Amino acid sequence: MKQKFNMYLFGLYELIIAFVAFYTGIKMISDPIGELGVFAHEFPIDWSTKLQIDSWSIPGIFAILLFGIGNVLVFIYCITKNQRLCGILGIIMGSILFVGIIIQMLWLEIILFSIQCLLASIIQILWGIVLLKNHKTNALISNQ
Repeated sequence: MKQKFNMYLFGLYELIIAFVAFYTGIKMISDPIGELGVFAHEFPIDWSTKLQIDSWSIPGIFAILLFGIGNVLVFIYCITKNQRLCGILGIIMGSILFVGIIIQMLWLEIILFSIQCLLASIIQILWGIVLLKNHKTNALISNQ
């Protein structure tokens, strides 16, 4: 019972991360060059020169496809009670986010903005490890 609840709660966490990715991606696509001020305070225009991009559309699409849809898939595995895949995919998605945030922090030379995402990725990785460990423990117990 406790493990089911933990898996469902992790699925909800994944869904929240997916929602944030969809929301951010849509904001980036809807104002690709920052003219409308939709996200100017969050994504300063000087970042685009450091990243050598002309528009935020491609990063927005990337956010939606990778982090939005990817985390929705983890959510689906969590609610379908596939604890093993839920844990593995959670670790993968958390690791991709973690590496992406570290690269962003180094490339853009900014730390404060990314701390929340970095913490979210660490929680995602650790929670996925716990689910995977619990799955393996249950598999060992049921084989005995």
